[in-house]
Amino acid sequence: DDVGGEFWTSGNLGSIELRAASSAAHTSGKPTVSAESFTSGGPAWKLDPWALKSRGEWSWTEGVNHAVLHVFIHQAYDDKAPGVNANFGTEINRLNTWFPMINGWIDSFRRAHGVLQHGLPVADVAYFIGEDTPKMTGTRQPELPSGYNYDYINAETIERFLTVKDGRFWLPNGISYRLLVLPPQTTMRPELLRKIEQLVAEGGAVFGPAPSQSPSMQNFPKADDEIRALAGKLWAGLKGKTDGEADYGKGKVFVGSALQPALDMLGVKPQIAGLPDGVLWTHRDDAEGDAYFLTNQSDDPLTFALTFRVDGKQPEWWDYVTGTLRPLPEFMTAGGLTTVPLQMTPRGAGFVVFRKPAPAEKIEGKNFPEAQKWQAVEGPWSVKFANKAADSFNLIDWTKSHDPAVQHFSGIANYTKSVTLPAVPAGKKIYLDLGKVNGVASVRLNGKDLGIMWANPRRADVTAIVRPGTNTIEVALANTWANALIGQASLPKERRKTWTLIDTIGANSPLEESGLVGPVSFLTL
Repeated sequence: DDVGGEFWTSGNLGSIELRAASSAAHTSGKPTVSAESFTSGGPAWKLDPWALKSRGEWSWTEGVNHAVLHVFIHQAYDDKAPGVNANFGTEINRLNTWFPMINGWIDSFRRAHGVLQHGLPVADVAYFIGEDTPKMTGTRQPELPSGYNYDYINAETIERFLTVKDGRFWLPNGISYRLLVLPPQTTMRPELLRKIEQLVAEGGAVFGPAPSQSPSMQNFPKADDEIRALAGKLWAGLKGKTDGEADYGKGKVFVGSALQPALDMLGVKPQIAGLPDGVLWTHRDDAEGDAYFLTNQSDDPLTFALTFRVDGKQPEWWDYVTGTLRPLPEFMTAGGLTTVPLQMTPRGAGFVVFRKPAPAEKIEGKNFPEAQKWQAVEGPWSVKFANKAADSFNLIDWTKSHDPAVQHFSGIANYTKSVTLPAVPAGKKIYLDLGKVNGVASVRLNGKDLGIMWANPRRADVTAIVRPGTNTIEVALANTWANALIGQASLPKERRKTWTLIDTIGANSPLEESGLVGPVSFLTL
């Protein structure tokens, strides 16, 4: 009924499972692909949404569009914090320090997954997984060139559901592929090869070696004779070549060591070209338009241009973290493709959306205009920790404090500061930028909620809120449990104020950077 995979926060578990799950869902007409998400084998209580961001987005590019958060343990007692944990999983439960602010992260998931469940995934190649057993998933041999997408497909789906129209293989749910790739195997059942021969004759394109026998003993040796006869017919035009193509009926048969020549001959342009290292993607479309999801998996800012397999439409940038959508005025169309200059912040992500016709007159402006500093927020803040208060607290990483109570604090600290601002520049947008934040922050300006800031840049549009004169900034910031557990670990257990079932953090564990570091400033754009 539901198709799902699994991935961990570290290691490679998920590298096979997610694409297998999404392919099974796509080829069987399932709109959602679940995954046990953020299972962790590392030290407990040290991860927060920012630490999890890139790994989660990677899973989306593998086809996941419904996260099952792992692990959620029901915590019975408030006085047993942080509480029961497992030796695996991220501690997503009500006694985790940042759980009161989890809605900002969850709302972001809802927005992104809403788009990733909309329409259909766009793929170019179907890799047949073969009929050998046991079988978990397929292989990509030859490897898929950059800029294309794929699904694995099994024999049952090919036999029962695959059809050909206008040179593409179609599934009943509307997903289609231009090329069917066979694995480097010598076996195939006659029933399947008969269906593939029919599909190629009707206009499909197949890449891969000819089989020579059936994997089954059913109807032996007749089945093997039929395989050799069908293969001799379908691959006859290649005359023993190891690299090349031949016509068969309305379709084509390819063999070789690389897919790009076959894709070029079929006129299949990349869905996306110009990808820098570290940027992953996926693509959905429907009658309304196309949505390309991009994620920068690196901690470096990137500037580049991408060429999309889209023509005649205005590109827009949709930031799933903030929920904002805006046009990208800089783009160029040529040859049925659209090239768009882009910038991505470290671990940044978003959607390039094409849904509106390109305007007759070019929109003025930059795709990613640089905000300018308007007013710095300088001087100490008033900060209240659960265990102490400070009326004059400079913005530092808590672990750099000389006060052990601050060094080892875990929980929510409340920052407050009033700042005097001049008149707002006419025609400008004003943003409050928190600078470096180690943790999850809930922010208010002049009593107005600016939302949960869990991902960089920690910035909010305050144009309608900021005013000349006194403005009050409030930041509630939650770090992880790590520093408190480290501080308590050197005490006898009967004196500790913290408790967890499985101790994975000790007195000698390194402290985790925490707190509002800044600089905090107001920006204009």
